Amino acid sequence: MSQRTADLLGKELVSHGLSKKADKEFEDYHDSFRDMCISVGMDFGSTKEMKTNFWRCLQETYDTLFPTNIDFFNHCFNEFEDETIFAYPYFKRHVIDKLPSGKWTINNYIKNKGFRYAKKYNLPSKMSFDEIGKVLWNEYSHSISIGNEFWFAQVENKGDKWKCDSGLPFYMFRRSGFNSYLVNVE
Repeated sequence: MSQRTADLLGKELVSHGLSKKADKEFEDYHDSFRDMCISVGMDFGSTKEMKTNFWRCLQETYDTLFPTNIDFFNHCFNEFEDETIFAYPYFKRHVIDKLPSGKWTINNYIKNKGFRYAKKYNLPSKMSFDEIGKVLWNEYSHSISIGNEFWFAQVENKGDKWKCDSGLPFYMFRRSGFNSYLVNVE
């Protein structure tokens, strides 16, 4: 959060938002709202939900949609055993290969979510979805990377990250999630 945003919100609200009490209040609100939606037959989706049909209404309405990370998460919950390890080519086959080919202006995909990544990786203004996917696969902290999701962690052994043939990290999937973006395997 920028200092300007913090100043606009005020010290009291920012302090409350950072407190454990706010976490508990949000959890309680989230859970009661989810339960209410489910009780009236609504699909519910949030970053806290493991498996969701939240996008089902759009999928049933439109013939063609971009695949989403949520589609991939649902795939993992349906197809993977706990602690399945997989590499970028698997994700590419299930998500990236379903996207249009060609080079696209990336402002709507990565730059506006994190301009620092564009600078860090010296990204051009146009990239293919495969090129964007590889940047996000490698950069676990970006908000739209699966590495930023609770159920996935990059795999390492004694501090050495496992890398596939293309030099990208392996990920592990676990239904109960991870406390870190890294998981150590022996």
